[in-house]
Amino acid sequence: MININIAKKSDLKEFAKLRFLAHKYSAKFDKDIIISADTQQKLARLTEKEFEDPRITYLIVKDGQELVGIVILSLAKGIDKSAFLGELFIKEKYRHKGIGKKLIEEIIRIVNKEGINSLRVTVSSSNKEAQNFYSNFGFHRKKRRYVLLEKRL
Repeated sequence: MININIAKKSDLKEFAKLRFLAHKYSAKFDKDIIISADTQQKLARLTEKEFEDPRITYLIVKDGQELVGIVILSLAKGIDKSAFLGELFIKEKYRHKGIGKKLIEEIIRIVNKEGINSLRVTVSSSNKEAQNFYSNFGFHRKKRRYVLLEKRL
């Protein structure tokens, strides 16, 4: 049975492992994502640090005792009226089974409860599957009043 819950400190080790898988998956679409020998350890430290940040909510998806999905949700209450979906990742063998839909519904419930009126997510321009997934839930490309600028060093 699939269960979605807010992560507890005891979930962080498993959460960080799945976050590493998400990072590796994202690297397929973005050449700027670095995978090195210590990436998994760095992500584990980052996960622990972020867990203490009251603006960040970690959600976990379990099938029985197995962690099968994660979400990182940033809520900047009092700063603006939007939330940011930083990562939504589901293990490959659990995809296309309605888990993503349940996650989006839960995220929207959390965001609405907090009085936030928009939810944002970034997706690699080459990750068409993720773009289609989010568009099925009413997410649309947003024209920005700013442009991302980058300087290579």
